[in-house]
Amino acid sequence: MSKIAAVTGAGQGIGFAIAKRLYNDGFKVAIIDYNEETAQKAAKELGENSFAVKADVSDRDQVISALNAVVDKFGDLNVVVNNAGIASTTPIKTITPEQFHQVYNINVGGVLWGHKQQQHFLEN
Repeated sequence: MSKIAAVTGAGQGIGFAIAKRLYNDGFKVAIIDYNEETAQKAAKELGENSFAVKADVSDRDQVISALNAVVDKFGDLNVVVNNAGIASTTPIKTITPEQFHQVYNINVGGVLWGHKQQQHFLEN
């Protein structure tokens, strides 16, 4: 029986490297990314046991929907890698509340919502 993994921010960079490693280790992998084009390209590169899901991890409902899509597609979910994140180079002196909330909602909220939904699947 295959193990199932979902990786956020997996359309490129470190997230894609994580997804590729899991795929090469025998996992079926969901590529979750806010950029649908890069997610599709990454899933195509991995192969038939992967698929792309567009989601903005700062949005709780989109995270829940994305992870539900993984379970709908593969029938289970064993691993969630909450990799998506952004950095701001704006000096503290000039950062706006909107910039702060964007970084916080992606880097903290994305992990929280992903972990919470994975816990729901593990308990049920």
